[in-house]
Amino acid sequence: MSRITGVHHIAVRALDFDRSVRFYTQTLGLTLKNTWLQPTGRAGLVEIAHGSYVEIFEWKPTSMSGEPVILHFCLRTDDVDRMTERARADGFAVTTQPVSLDLDSSIGPMKLRLSYVLGPDGEEIELMSSDII
Repeated sequence: MSRITGVHHIAVRALDFDRSVRFYTQTLGLTLKNTWLQPTGRAGLVEIAHGSYVEIFEWKPTSMSGEPVILHFCLRTDDVDRMTERARADGFAVTTQPVSLDLDSSIGPMKLRLSYVLGPDGEEIELMSSDII
């Protein structure tokens, strides 16, 4: 049976990417583990504890629409496909079907499997498996 094995990351938007990284690394004493480029700018993972992260996305708002700072939270799972199907079978929306991604990052190539589902109050939840992070 598939299961959730922990919280992988909480994703946040950063108006000033460098300032956010400094806050998490210098002010809070956490470690920047990985960075990469996204179509919208830089992104990075700051490790909270072994295997748990804050994921920071560089963000330039297009309006004063009050968009949330927290984008989503990510749960690590040992089987993205089965966990996604369990959510769907229980009547929850799957907003991104399971997909495999290869990312070029500062620690080298990463292979991820992920999907997105909506929780009972519309919260966005990423389900992810990875052998690297």
